Amino acid sequence: MRRLLHRCNSAVTYSADNRPSYAPGIALELERQVDEWYEYLPANIRFPKETSKLRVDWIDSLSNFLNVQYYCCKLSIYWPAVYQAVQDGAVNVHLRGHCQRFIDSYVQLLPRICVAIDVCQIYKWTLSITFFVTTLSALKVLDTPCLSSASLDALRQCLSSAAVAAVDWKGTESSASLGILQHTLNRRLQDAAYQYIADPSTSTS
Repeated sequence: MRRLLHRCNSAVTYSADNRPSYAPGIALELERQVDEWYEYLPANIRFPKETSKLRVDWIDSLSNFLNVQYYCCKLSIYWPAVYQAVQDGAVNVHLRGHCQRFIDSYVQLLPRICVAIDVCQIYKWTLSITFFVTTLSALKVLDTPCLSSASLDALRQCLSSAAVAAVDWKGTESSASLGILQHTLNRRLQDAAYQYIADPSTSTS
């Protein structure tokens, strides 16, 4: 998995003048390798791929951590597709499909990484950075006009959940750097009209 994480952002080719462009063939091969890695996982730590099967009350921390790594790989593989769309201001059918894979991977990642940040204390900083960067990347998708035809409803709902998670981010009071990340992410989510609104039924007089 560590080797895959190092390779998974290489779905690009370079022109003669050293300009990068998205390489969909490389992306598909990298995704195939990630899925092959998943198939080799022992049954006792193999995670379900569907969010609907994710139950926080009995989730295994190791299995969930591997699950986070799995979707981080997929996000890194397909981020160059999103970057290409941002740079060009236009997408064809194939590029839009690969951008959709990025969106779908973030939707799957978010509930898992929110659990991992709280239970995997040894990797809290790394996971927090990942939560921060991937959420800003997801916001960039919504801010890219040529991707407005993608399936974005689940992403918008997910970012609303991210706004709640950013407010409830544990451990930031004891770490100045995590506090800065929390403040910055909260501000960016609020600027994009995603903000945590407390349930009035839980307030006390």
